[in-house]
Amino acid sequence: MLDKRSVITVGNFDGVHRGHRALLDYAAAIAKGATGGAQVVVASFTRHPLSELRPEQSPTTLMDITQRQAALIDAGADQIDWLEPDPREVLSLSPRDFVEMMVRRHQPVAWVEGPNFRFGRKRAGDIPLLEELGSEFGFEVAIVDPVSVTLRDKTIVPVSSSLIRWLIEQGRMTDAQLALSHPYTLRGRVIQGEQRGRTIGFPTANLDLGDRQLPADGVYGGIAHINAKPYAAAISVGDKPTFRGSVRTFEVYILDFEGDLYHQTIDVDILRWIRDQAAFTGVDALVQQMDRDVQRIRTLYNAQQLSAADLAHASG
Repeated sequence: MLDKRSVITVGNFDGVHRGHRALLDYAAAIAKGATGGAQVVVASFTRHPLSELRPEQSPTTLMDITQRQAALIDAGADQIDWLEPDPREVLSLSPRDFVEMMVRRHQPVAWVEGPNFRFGRKRAGDIPLLEELGSEFGFEVAIVDPVSVTLRDKTIVPVSSSLIRWLIEQGRMTDAQLALSHPYTLRGRVIQGEQRGRTIGFPTANLDLGDRQLPADGVYGGIAHINAKPYAAAISVGDKPTFRGSVRTFEVYILDFEGDLYHQTIDVDILRWIRDQAAFTGVDALVQQMDRDVQRIRTLYNAQQLSAADLAHASG
């Protein structure tokens, strides 16, 4: 239990996107104005609830647990209550029992959610019920409207984790970053690959990414972060059609890097689609295209670094 009362919000928070940050901003404003002070508490699961209830319907994820925790704290959470160790037990609670549990754990002065929030067994609880229980247990219920963004095609859409997964699946990384408010970053452990890239002058790091959402097959420009240092990165997603591959992989050629990355965990920001995957007539044609890809990605990286430096200078 906390030393002082709390403002709580409950959800999956996958991606910690603009909509999530709006919830946390509102919660922080309420906490700041609370008599005696209050802490912002996020209650969530380490895995999507569907992974326990209906695994075949569980979505891919936008962040691993370490990324999500760091992003939530960066967005304003003072504490994260991971609803473990038995998520099935929590998911089986009636709406009232779930609220009673949260009241015992966090003594909320307020509960902040979006208008479509559902809770309790079979998602039976809704906002009117939460407001009714808030009156009984002494906490305010605050509703934050969805955040909308204008995509590059001028479509105005409400931000959601489902939308972002779809954008990434389509390879629309600029739009995904717009909805997230930060680059889409994959964190993975470097594993043994076929080492074919090494033989043609482009050694790649193959990443084990578990259930993370991959972008559409293609070549992308991005940034790899190794020991807190950024490097331009050429990213390939697909089954290597030139070599008649059959297994979908995520490989990263890290520009200007020399060293052994096996078994290390690295972060890769996927910034921009470069081209589709293609089956080339031979290795020479593939190498010529990769040379052009790397040149383009180096230009993209230099522009990205320049923009970041300008932003830091302007805010300093």
